[in-house]
Amino acid sequence: MAHSAEHSLEVQVPFLQALVPDFTFVPVALGTVRFESLVSVGEAIARVLKSAKENALLLTTSDLNHYEDDATTRIKDHKAIERLLALDPRGLYDACRDEEISMCGLGPAVAMLTALNALGVKNRNW
Repeated sequence: MAHSAEHSLEVQVPFLQALVPDFTFVPVALGTVRFESLVSVGEAIARVLKSAKENALLLTTSDLNHYEDDATTRIKDHKAIERLLALDPRGLYDACRDEEISMCGLGPAVAMLTALNALGVKNRNW
C-alpha cells in the first residue's frame, strides 16, 4: 500500500545510476506517520547497517513544505531543515505537526534520523 502512489524511486534512481552505474539498493516506503513506528523502523535500519559487511549509503528524499506562498514556505522549510541538521527526529516530527509543514517525506526522515542517532552519527557544523 505504501508503494502504490510513491514516485520517488523513479525520480531518484536515474541520479544514483549516473553517479554509481553498478549498485544495489533496498527501497523502503513507509505508510505510517506514527512516531513510535518510525522510531522502530529507524532502529531496525541501524541494526542492519551495523551488521553490514560493506559500506552503505542511507538516503532519504523528501519535498519540504508545499502549496503555500514563497514567504511562508521559506519559514516552514527553515524550521524543518534546522531539525534535520540537528539530527533531531522528535523535533522534526513535532515541528511538522505543530507548524503544519506539508513535508511528504516526514516518516522516512524521522526513521533516517533515528538510524543515524543509533549509529552514533554526530551533528557537525554544516
